[in-house]
Amino acid sequence: MAQSRLEKVGTIFSRTTSLLKGGVMKEEDVPLWHAIYKAFPPKYEPRFDRPGSQAPIKNIYYTEDVIRAKFQDDFASVIDSNLYSKQPSRTQQFIAEYRKLEKEGVPESELYDKTKEKFVWLLDKVHEKKELRDTRQARERQELRQQSNFKSDTDLKKSNVDMRKVFG
Repeated sequence: MAQSRLEKVGTIFSRTTSLLKGGVMKEEDVPLWHAIYKAFPPKYEPRFDRPGSQAPIKNIYYTEDVIRAKFQDDFASVIDSNLYSKQPSRTQQFIAEYRKLEKEGVPESELYDKTKEKFVWLLDKVHEKKELRDTRQARERQELRQQSNFKSDTDLKKSNVDMRKVFG
């Protein structure tokens, strides 16, 4: 059947195989890794009593990690993470700007500060556009309310007014 639950007795592969043979697990419930493990078994069986590798673990650092860390310290309030968005994140935009200035030949000592200045300027532009858009939308809602005698946004939403015209 399923042998033993004790990790010293068998591997997860042998236990899963036994569950399949015993009919406890259905074929459609088999994990994906099981077929891969079966097709490409490891050179040495993974057992609890086998000594691990003594090779030192290397730290993996990329050049932009330092830039990213500084950026996140300086702009913690600006960072927005939307994994569903197709647009690059603020951090990616900052690093792209950094790389652009780096290619233009800006000295290393001034590079981060110049990128920071340019990024702050770009953020101000984005906020200005957002404020203009919000002001325009508020003005349009106010005009619609006055035309239709709606008292609030909820009354406006309940009506049959095309919301794309209202909210842009």
